[in-house]
Amino acid sequence: MERNLPFFAYFTRKDTTFSLPCQGKTIVDTSDVFRYNQTVSKGGITITLVVCVDDRMGMQFNGRRQSQDRLLRRRLLDLVPTRLVMSVRSGAMFSGEDDVIAREDYLSFAEADDWIFAEDLDYLSRREEFDRLILFRWNRAYPSDVKFVFPGEWKLTHREDFPGSSHKNITMEVYQP
Repeated sequence: MERNLPFFAYFTRKDTTFSLPCQGKTIVDTSDVFRYNQTVSKGGITITLVVCVDDRMGMQFNGRRQSQDRLLRRRLLDLVPTRLVMSVRSGAMFSGEDDVIAREDYLSFAEADDWIFAEDLDYLSRREEFDRLILFRWNRAYPSDVKFVFPGEWKLTHREDFPGSSHKNITMEVYQP
């Protein structure tokens, strides 16, 4: 189903079809993932923030991530057109993956067109630089003591549900300022 929304990309993998809005165009490469980075920001610089949250916007409990999901990680890696930058702690989930950079100084290291995967509130130090926000919702309520804070006024531009490996249903929401 095509939608004419001003963001993102449509693309197909051999085994899964992802349909995301992108300037009313459809981009399909059935042999593998066709990665397309539609720049929508001021001056052509885009930084995408990616966060996983529960039903109450929780991110962590007692210094630990609330949950993780193998299929969500695969989906995220398929979406990222450039580099996925994250903390060393988060990087352990993505070990051995190309274009994943795990560093203690990941927020200051990230550059234009990078995607930042954040599991804590450190992202707030760069909130003015984000042009995209992707929330993955667990669709469950977990105990939490660290809550996600929207980095400004954002509008929901796309919502999509998909099955996870450890979660029956995960929702991906795409926001723009």
